[in-house]
Amino acid sequence: MRAATSALDRLYALDTPEALQECLNTYLTEFKETVTLAKRHSDEDFIKDALSGNAALSKMLYGCYADGLRHSVDYVQVGQDLSAQWHANTDRFAAYKAYHITQELRHAEQRYADDPELKRAVQESIVHKYRRYQAAEEQTARHRARAGKQWERFHDPDRVRLFPNIQWLPSRSANPREEHQAFYNRIWPKDDIFWDYNQPGALWNCKCDWQEVKTHATDTTPKGETPKTVSPKGLQGNTAKTGRLFSENHPYFAKASIRLETINYVGCTKMRSSEHKDYTIQTETGDVNVTSWFYDETAKSNINRNEYYLKNELANNLRSYLPRFKYNGTEPIDLSHNNPNGKPYKRKKKATCFHVYTANMFGHDFVAKAIEMKDGTVKMWTLYIK
Repeated sequence: MRAATSALDRLYALDTPEALQECLNTYLTEFKETVTLAKRHSDEDFIKDALSGNAALSKMLYGCYADGLRHSVDYVQVGQDLSAQWHANTDRFAAYKAYHITQELRHAEQRYADDPELKRAVQESIVHKYRRYQAAEEQTARHRARAGKQWERFHDPDRVRLFPNIQWLPSRSANPREEHQAFYNRIWPKDDIFWDYNQPGALWNCKCDWQEVKTHATDTTPKGETPKTVSPKGLQGNTAKTGRLFSENHPYFAKASIRLETINYVGCTKMRSSEHKDYTIQTETGDVNVTSWFYDETAKSNINRNEYYLKNELANNLRSYLPRFKYNGTEPIDLSHNNPNGKPYKRKKKATCFHVYTANMFGHDFVAKAIEMKDGTVKMWTLYIK
């Protein structure tokens, strides 16, 4: 097997045959659900979808990557709030990854247009390359999600009282890397800033672990100092505190030539509204109906912000989140900024007012609006972040 040499291979530590084989073996044994998802489409299907249309990214590629990463999060079974933040983060990660492979496939289509056989070989190699990266990404996402769940459990008040410290356990990898070996068997207090910068899973394909202990700490970070960290690009921060499995300095985000959030509504990643049917939510002000209106209008908001995916995740789980919003009263219908021939204008013409709900969650101020129709029914209209 040839050693890999690309920048992402080096970042993911797949630049040796042994490390790559170990990663792929783990992927095939632990991620059977994702492997099954990927097999639904052939290389030809992925290439064809990426080359069709003018969207910045392939819907098929995005769906495969996003669903695979969601499996990594769901396998760990964390609470809904943390799950929502991680789903939003991995959806965004999958969109940017799909963007990069789509652009590479289109570049190859143009560059090798005069040699169909070579073009086909290059495009297949691109698909295989990113599939290899998928092994590292999904393994790491699952491990980091597991560490985040453990972190939350470690900080239950009763557990903090009984087990005030955490011990770093050695890696289970057949080829452990040097970066974390300096931490092996050392103990820090649970409230030490060290854990904001270092956790198991903070290296790609890391197989380190940790455990709560009563034993006295061997290490503490001096007040005002930043502890030593070896977290590479894409894996910085404590996942339970940041709500992100992948950090903003990952090459997928940093090297994109456009901001995908600005095109998502007209692209392929706007929302998962097709998974939902009409339903009703009971609130303190009465029943609120959720229809396709809500998903259409919500998808148009916050498209130029990183939190676009987080807002969509809340919208897709509105049954759980709307009851946590505070009712702020009504506001009048404003038709001045709508096209009289458009759907929003025509719908608003049949309404009397908006009902406004607000909530502060995950460090953001969310606004939900429901519209009251002239027949007295109330329907969800939109959800956005201020």
